[in-house]
Amino acid sequence: MNRPRISIEMEMSPNTYHFSSARPPTLSFTLTPHASQCLTILVPHSSPLATGRSMNTGGYPISDLSTSPPTTVKIGDMTGYISVPASPNEMIVLQPGQRSKKFQVAFNRGASYEPSFRPQPWHIVRNGRLLDQDGKETSIRRPSVVHGVDGLEAGKTYKTTMAIDKLEKTPWWWGDEKDEPDRKDLGSKVGGIEWEIVNGGVEFRVEE
Repeated sequence: MNRPRISIEMEMSPNTYHFSSARPPTLSFTLTPHASQCLTILVPHSSPLATGRSMNTGGYPISDLSTSPPTTVKIGDMTGYISVPASPNEMIVLQPGQRSKKFQVAFNRGASYEPSFRPQPWHIVRNGRLLDQDGKETSIRRPSVVHGVDGLEAGKTYKTTMAIDKLEKTPWWWGDEKDEPDRKDLGSKVGGIEWEIVNGGVEFRVEE
């Protein structure tokens, strides 16, 4: 049987983020399989499909479209440094030609909507600092790298996608949950899916 192809559609809402807003935008995506039968993927904890951790594991590369050619933005990637939960990975069962549920993540440091994680502009982030509620720079230290809109520059248009190299580490099998192979054999089930990011990802803009 031919290897499956899975297309991923990404959306950003709103697609223009203002640093004057405490709430970061939401990145959402759906998966559509192009296969003749049901298949199941087991989402690795370091995968961009694992929305609980994807903002900390470099799951969504960002390009600065204001340059020609576009330049890659250095984003935070704590893969190998963060603890991996003992709980089983999430299973996603995909029926032929049917879209998956919509996955959503706060496009921000820590994938958080909390006020204490309010996105900061690059001229603050590069110094490894935070702003307080009055917009004044504090002495509190933070990572001086980009996570989602946190650390980007106002007045620019960007594009984000998914890290294909991480998607390619996804174990999968034909069938649903009841057909799951022994976890000891999952190593032989990694790879083989053809991943397609529709339109290469999603564009968005950042303003003051």
